[in-house]
This record gives sequence, C-alpha cells and structure tokens, in this order.
Amino acid sequence: KYPSLETCSDYEQALKYKFHLSYMLGEVLIQTFQNLHKGSMFKLAKNIKKANKEFKIFKEIFNNFAKLSPNIIKIISKNKQAFLKKLPRIQNILKIHKYYQPILDNIFHNFNYFIQNFNLIEEWLLSNDFNEKYKKENHPYPSLLDPKKLNDEKEKINYKNIPAELAWEMNLPL
Repeated sequence: KYPSLETCSDYEQALKYKFHLSYMLGEVLIQTFQNLHKGSMFKLAKNIKKANKEFKIFKEIFNNFAKLSPNIIKIISKNKQAFLKKLPRIQNILKIHKYYQPILDNIFHNFNYFIQNFNLIEEWLLSNDFNEKYKKENHPYPSLLDPKKLNDEKEKINYKNIPAELAWEMNLPL
C-alpha cells in the first residue's frame, strides 16, 4: 500500500508545479478532451486565456507573499477557487497590512476560516478600531475578529459558537 501524497517529503515542493503554466494548460486540455461531446473545443481559447491569467495572478502572489508565509502554496492550493473569487479584496487587505507581520501570519495560519468568514474579517481589518488598537501599537497578537462583536450574542459569530482551539489560534481576546 502506498503512503498518502501529503506524507511524502517533497509534497510541498511538488505543489508548486500545480501553479505552473504548463500544468494549468494541461488541466485545461484534459478537461477539454474529456468534455469534447459537450462542445468544449469552442471554449478552449477562452479557457487557455483564463489559465494564463490565473498563472500570472498566482505568480505575483507567490513572489510578493512567499517571504511572509512559506506555506502559502499549500494554503492556496486547498482554496484555489475561493481565493480567486475574492482576490481583489484579499489583495487589498494584504497590501494595507503588508508591514504588519503578526496579522499576516494570523491570516495565513487561519486561511480557511479567513475565506469562509471573509466579509466579517475584512470589515474588522479595515476598521479604524483595528488600526488604533492593534496596528498602530504593533500588537504582537492581533485578533482576526472584532472582540466587541464577539461579545454580542446576536451576532452571527460570537464566543459561544467558536471552538476554543480556533479562538486561541486566531488570537481572540477573552
């Protein structure tokens, strides 16, 4: 029985190739020929352009943020489509907080949660309250969610429906 791919020593290195242009174009061609009976040849040129555009986006992201978070490739490979859908807004947050390393670490460490609850987190990270309490003071453990809203039981996300381990990982104050 073969071990799972995730346990292989070069798994993270191999993930890089999923974002290589030749790999992405290969995926497009495979999908095209698998769906040939559905007229997929007509969409081939459009899909190639889309793959090329996605490649450029990922290349830029990896060049800019690989230094900040070495495991960014692993994180994004799990959430590729969700990441692309919210990319402009994510880039905005990452650029605004580019020099505030603790929040970038927190975002990438909890990236699945960040994508799932993006609107709430975006609202908090772009607020003046966050800027004053965490960013200006260069707080070493910034919260990923607004502590005031977490105390309100009427809110969608509050202390009662967040597991303790997740709250700890997101640096939520008690």
